[in-house]
Amino acid sequence: LVSTCGRAARWKDALNFLGEMERERVEANQVTYAAVIDACAKAAEWEQAMSCLRQMGRIMPVNVESYGAALDACGTGRQWTLVLGLLGEMADNQVDRSPQIYTIAAETCKTAGQWTCAVQLLEDSATSGAGASTLMFNLAAGACLGAGGWQRALDILEQGQSG
Repeated sequence: LVSTCGRAARWKDALNFLGEMERERVEANQVTYAAVIDACAKAAEWEQAMSCLRQMGRIMPVNVESYGAALDACGTGRQWTLVLGLLGEMADNQVDRSPQIYTIAAETCKTAGQWTCAVQLLEDSATSGAGASTLMFNLAAGACLGAGGWQRALDILEQGQSG
């Protein structure tokens, strides 16, 4: 039911269902929380997604799916500082930061005009073991172009082709 709410971006219904589970003393699991956070993300409700993520973290370890959904929500809301904070939190909690996680973060930084952050994320993804995808190189280069740094963008694209 919660996943259905997520696919339909019915975040209020998903949160209500989670509340009903608590009232009925039915224990929510990581899958349930991830689905609720995802429903919030699909509706661009980043504040609700973060609230749910924090609630989850008080009860159980936060998994990569829940972090990913929260990153997506914050990215949609152009909350680049929150996105960077979540990446740091994932590292602190030893949660795997996949190439998709870095891509969400880099896209958020690019959209927010934070080209230095996008470039730093490209470098971090390569050194963290997640690997730098072609999309990551393109996002970092695009962020540089958006800021007028065409030479840096060319350097990044060359690096992507040779790496």
